[in-house]
Amino acid sequence: INGEQVYLLYINVQDARYLNIYFDELKISEMSVLEVYNEVGDLELKMDSKTNSKGGLYAIRPIKGSRLKFIFKGDKFDSKISISEIGYFWKSLDDLSSSGFCEVDVNCSEGEEWENQKNGVVRLLLKTNSSSIYCSGTLVNNTSRDCRPYVLSANHCVENVSSDNLKQSFAYFNYENSSCDSENATSNNFMLGMTLRASTSFNNSSDVLLLELDDTIPLQYRPYFNGWSIINTIFSGGVSIHHPKGDVKKISTYTDNLMTAYEDGLNENAFWRVNWMETANGHGVTETGSSGAPIFNHEKLVVGVLSVGTSFCSKPEDPDYYGKVSYSWDSQLDSLKRLDVWLDPIQTRVES
Repeated sequence: INGEQVYLLYINVQDARYLNIYFDELKISEMSVLEVYNEVGDLELKMDSKTNSKGGLYAIRPIKGSRLKFIFKGDKFDSKISISEIGYFWKSLDDLSSSGFCEVDVNCSEGEEWENQKNGVVRLLLKTNSSSIYCSGTLVNNTSRDCRPYVLSANHCVENVSSDNLKQSFAYFNYENSSCDSENATSNNFMLGMTLRASTSFNNSSDVLLLELDDTIPLQYRPYFNGWSIINTIFSGGVSIHHPKGDVKKISTYTDNLMTAYEDGLNENAFWRVNWMETANGHGVTETGSSGAPIFNHEKLVVGVLSVGTSFCSKPEDPDYYGKVSYSWDSQLDSLKRLDVWLDPIQTRVES
């Protein structure tokens, strides 16, 4: 076209609600551009030489519809575009009622005292070798107070996730309704790529995971780096903020003391046991996708992450179990299995 090389590719997957694309190589030369259009012809993405400038693995977020159009303009010889996989979503990401009927929106009255803390909670869309899974997590600060983009979650979320898979996984910020049950959430605030820093298994520890996002979080996402506590005491009341089934951000409330769990199958002293309370707008529980969500104590500090749960909307009084941050702090020699190396890098030995 007018002396310019233009290449066109259509990807069509019947009945897909959303599609996303994984590249094993993406590097676009200067003066070239790759555009992605959705099924109704709207421009969704425009990638240039600044996009993935080092080359290698890349992914584009899920785009609504069953058909994508790619247009490449420019010099193909200095560009490398290799699509390895297509992510096919048969369930709509906009199905804001995907979680249980009893769940409570974070922007209902129950979340009024947690305005800062909720801004640290993220929805993780993690790539495995054959599928994508949702988990929850939270940004956490460290004693250097340098806002390194650490995300605390649950280790079982990455059981089938390789280091390459993490480079093609997403963290979503601010995926929440603007007011109680308003159903107007958007998933436009996201980041691609993360690296595993530390993890402890469920079987002999507390199922805790620490990731670091590969890039600096844009300020317009209003990130909040939640505080933490490793004081192993009884806590009287707090909340968990999470994305059940990948749904918009929800809040579950407890008013009884948070107690150490002594159930069979759980490592001794490694987990908190919590029972949720009914509140003004529902009876918050946890679900698939809530895994890795932070539980906050009455001082608004993270003390654990969701590992296993037995609560459902049909059984809201049943307990859930959160891996203790304190247990994964410094109980093992390997720096890849302890949190203090990363969250207390200047060795202050503070407990919160």
